[in-house]
Amino acid sequence: MLRLFFILAFFGISISSASWAANWNSADNEVKQNMQSSKFASKTINIFVPDLVLEQFKKADPSQKKKYCDAQKSTWPKISEASKSPPLRIKGFNSRMDNGNQVEGNQASSAFYLKMSEAFPDAMVNEEHRDFILNQLYKWAKVGALTKTLNCFATRSCGKNWEQPDGQDPYPGHDINHSLLRGHFLAFGYFAAMPSYMPNDQRHLIIQKWLTSFLTDAPSKSRRSRYMDPYKWGLLLKGEINGKPDKNLANKILKSSFEHLYEDGSIKDHTNRGNRSLWYHSSGLNEIMINMEVARKYGIKIPKEMHARVQKSAEIFVRGLNDHAFMDKWASQGYRGKFVKGSQDYKRNLASVSGGVSWWYIFQYRYPNHPMANALRSLTLQNPRTQDNLLGFGIGCIYRSLLPGIEGQANNLNATVLKSGKPPFVKNSSNLISPFQVSNANARIIDDKDDYLSFRIKLVKANENQNGPNLDTLKVMIDFKGKSKKESGEAEALRLEIASDDFLNPSQAEAVLSCKKSTIKKKGNILTAYRLYSGKEEENNECILSTMTEAGRKEAESLLATMAKILANENVKKSDPYGVLEKHSKFLMKAGGN
Repeated sequence: MLRLFFILAFFGISISSASWAANWNSADNEVKQNMQSSKFASKTINIFVPDLVLEQFKKADPSQKKKYCDAQKSTWPKISEASKSPPLRIKGFNSRMDNGNQVEGNQASSAFYLKMSEAFPDAMVNEEHRDFILNQLYKWAKVGALTKTLNCFATRSCGKNWEQPDGQDPYPGHDINHSLLRGHFLAFGYFAAMPSYMPNDQRHLIIQKWLTSFLTDAPSKSRRSRYMDPYKWGLLLKGEINGKPDKNLANKILKSSFEHLYEDGSIKDHTNRGNRSLWYHSSGLNEIMINMEVARKYGIKIPKEMHARVQKSAEIFVRGLNDHAFMDKWASQGYRGKFVKGSQDYKRNLASVSGGVSWWYIFQYRYPNHPMANALRSLTLQNPRTQDNLLGFGIGCIYRSLLPGIEGQANNLNATVLKSGKPPFVKNSSNLISPFQVSNANARIIDDKDDYLSFRIKLVKANENQNGPNLDTLKVMIDFKGKSKKESGEAEALRLEIASDDFLNPSQAEAVLSCKKSTIKKKGNILTAYRLYSGKEEENNECILSTMTEAGRKEAESLLATMAKILANENVKKSDPYGVLEKHSKFLMKAGGN
């Protein structure tokens, strides 16, 4: 989120702590009477996803929706545990916010809203979980959880942030910040998924009164022009609840997003955050792309230039993830962060990232033919989680459900491999990819190390391709987990290196450098060779295949489809003292592809 955890350090919140908490000292009957004169939502309200997308989601394959929107089994007991004693307040954060385990009310409220961000998407596809979710929210709403957090901005008692150099001084501004934001996030998810479930149930009245109490703006004069924080989302939601959609505010939010996004794709005050630049860049792009979806929701035209900048911004993320040193250009500024050359504090395994992930799937949906969409697809294929704790509601599962599915997808090489483990007899956009005929092959060993082997193979093709690349030489690269595995012929990964000259689409010369390191060979910033995975890890190929010419891709896919026969050639087998090439050939044949 753009400056998510520092927003309130610079402006005041309009509601007072006393009046906020006082609303929750009445009995249920009094609350119901108050709600009768207030706006009440009996239908879902999703301000983040355009109506057309929601309509497509409703019609999408139920099995796909469940696959991507189902919560993890551990979600439900964790929500129950957090709801045993909902905290009335958060109190005790220091300036550095590194003492969360000692802060009153922090752990329970954090666990609750994080797990609810998984539960709300689940509620869209599993009606049997909705009553559980409703009841847990009711437990929190009935006691007015978090509403007794001191609003030090209203009372002007926050004091200074970072008075001590080590940041260990108490700063109550963080307490109210966390309380309000968690209330916002719960509201976003609840109104998007729950109001239409048993709309006459009285629990909705209590829950809506509680959640809408968090939806307040910060009217500080110095921040009135700022429309890049979640509080503005809260105002949009409040307007929808009250039957007063605010298109003008949505337009200002989009304008602010555009202004934060520079021409080179970097994001103001985010891509320059030292060794946290990659994280802040991704979270900033997440908010920007969500704001673009909000604009579509309100029928607002998005500037053409903004699309180009977003695409460049996605490239920064992909390239920065693959090579942390790529971020140094911006990270070296060290804005509110420590610069460490060539290093970023960001998880390599995207399956473990739970915040700021919605844009991964929105981008693939909006720009399906862009090379970065292919790169993101390759990076996120193994990520089953679409929770987004920087939004409070995992809208990524909606967009992911609408992407071309792995099952039954005939025109994607990786889809076939992931589904069945078979090498590719697959279709591209024009025709069926079939193996080319090899009349003969010769091979010689190049490298022989304890954990690595390589061979040079020369091919004599029977059906030369006169219209595209004429591949006749390749390098086979094989990785092992130690000498014993090599001697038993058990490969960890097998790749095929081919010179890139006749394959690369010139317009993709820069984009290809963002593909996974193990799939490319380069000299400086110039690509010299592609390295295609054969067998188990062919899902890694999609990014590089997307950067080839049409003829080049056909040739590369034909090579992959022919490898079982090539490696079974007697001359090739003779060159391999460990039998690994023959074993790989048998694996491919057993998979049914050759």
